[in-house]
Amino acid sequence: MASLESEPTPHVYVVTSKAGLQARTAPNVGDEVRAKGKDFSKGDLVAVDAIMPSLHNGTEKKPGKHGNGPFLRLDSNEGLWLFEFKENERLMERVKVQAGLWCYKVNNSGVGLALRCMPTTRSDMRLDPEVLYPHDTTIWADRLVNDTAGATFVRVQGTKGWLFTTRDGEETLTRVPRLQDGCVATTSSSSAALPIAEVRKLAARYGWSEVQYSAESRVIAFTRMSETNGRMRVNVYYTTGTVGTSLNHPIDGPGQMFRRCTSLRDLEQIFSNPRVHTERGYKRRRNDPLDGARLPVDTSCVDQSAESEETVARRMLVEMGLEAAALAARRAQLAKHIRVTFEEPVLKSAKKEAARQAAEKKAAEERELEAKRTARGREETFLLFNSDDTKDSFRSEVTCVATNGRATIMLYEDGDWAFSRGLPKGLYNKLHGRSLDHSRPSYVAVGTQERYYIRFRNGSSQWAVPDGLSDELEKTSKKVASVAFGEDYHTWFVVYTDGSWECSRSIPSGLDELMDSRKNRDDLSLVTLGPDGEYFLKAQNGKMWWGGISTAMSKTINKIGKDRLKFMDFGEDNTYFIRYS
Repeated sequence: MASLESEPTPHVYVVTSKAGLQARTAPNVGDEVRAKGKDFSKGDLVAVDAIMPSLHNGTEKKPGKHGNGPFLRLDSNEGLWLFEFKENERLMERVKVQAGLWCYKVNNSGVGLALRCMPTTRSDMRLDPEVLYPHDTTIWADRLVNDTAGATFVRVQGTKGWLFTTRDGEETLTRVPRLQDGCVATTSSSSAALPIAEVRKLAARYGWSEVQYSAESRVIAFTRMSETNGRMRVNVYYTTGTVGTSLNHPIDGPGQMFRRCTSLRDLEQIFSNPRVHTERGYKRRRNDPLDGARLPVDTSCVDQSAESEETVARRMLVEMGLEAAALAARRAQLAKHIRVTFEEPVLKSAKKEAARQAAEKKAAEERELEAKRTARGREETFLLFNSDDTKDSFRSEVTCVATNGRATIMLYEDGDWAFSRGLPKGLYNKLHGRSLDHSRPSYVAVGTQERYYIRFRNGSSQWAVPDGLSDELEKTSKKVASVAFGEDYHTWFVVYTDGSWECSRSIPSGLDELMDSRKNRDDLSLVTLGPDGEYFLKAQNGKMWWGGISTAMSKTINKIGKDRLKFMDFGEDNTYFIRYS
């Protein structure tokens, strides 16, 4: 959302649509957000406190690609909106608003006047029907606008409400003569109380250096060094004749003082001797409880009445408002410069670096995943019952394979699983129809005679195993790496992730001799057993040993190449499953 800070606010628009307009409850041209009873006819003026460009590449002055906008928020605290264009048809135009100070008296005998939320005479636009300015009341206005018919509307200072100078040909506000209230509109530098060129000449004559000029704020600033006062500064508000001087007071210390200059001669005295200022008018002091509450007025330049002081105070309020608006605009420009020049490049660079790191991390994760798949074995060969089911289910994403020859089960990286017919009944019951919100399996082993072991991702395990293995699993706190079931029901071998292991006394003799030759080292990765004395052992360094296998299986291994082997498991009747890469 934007507000054209360099222009007086609120902004004012006139409805140009012949059919009139109906306000919306959102910045949208759609009929579904029409505000009931909030209609404006052609020629009506509306006050706007914010302008929202179209979301489709629009600006504060032009509609977007779809021809709608900019959207105008009404200055009525109701959250209502209008729009300058609809489908590329202009429906409203901006009207020039004057900022200044004007004094009026209410001229509506017996009734008074009520504020409107818009520059209009419409009774339905009253801010508060119960609040009236009585006849002959003095009001001060800080904004002035004229409609196409020549009627004048003014915003009452200190409010968001509007009044009108005439209605139905009758005067409702009487202008107080300029000489009485001292008010001069401040919308044009051509009518400056202190001509800019002459101000600069006087400043140069007395050694002052120009340090600031702001057409928006209508101010020229000069500085000069002084041995006694240090750096002095004079701000000349050339349209109003107000002059502010900043210097060190011998008693009060640093302070800022103001006076109004009705002539260049007054200004020349200040440039010549800035301290001439301290003898005339109000000044701000440190530790003064009224500092900031009492407004500076040069009593030698204006009438001594309370009305004259009020005039000056109100004029300064207008000037400060305009200066604040200009400062806000400069602040917005500076903030944009900082954002575009410094912050956005840093954010862009940070996003680019974050994207690079994310891509690098993703690539590293993919490389790690591919390495794991290679280590597990990307390809397979087997001799199994129900071989068609097994062939269709295998892929490199399989993290675990277990078989007993009759049944085969596979677990996948995504937590899914697949199995063929003949699975041990207890294991089948654990997996069949398992709810998706239950923990997924992460490791499984199966044997003949309904033996199985399964571990889930939440760390829990379940099994149907010999008593010796069950006792071992119940007492240990180690994490299981592999479980193997051998030739008879009570033959088993368990390996833990730290490389340690335990086994029954009835393991195959070839495996028992191998363990003795390796001095029973705790460096195992996994062990599998078969129902006919087969065994496969893999150490953590990748070395592998096997034995008790059939001649057919041996020929298969030789055909694959021993250096490509990654895993093997065994089933009844000389069946097997081999993974390799």
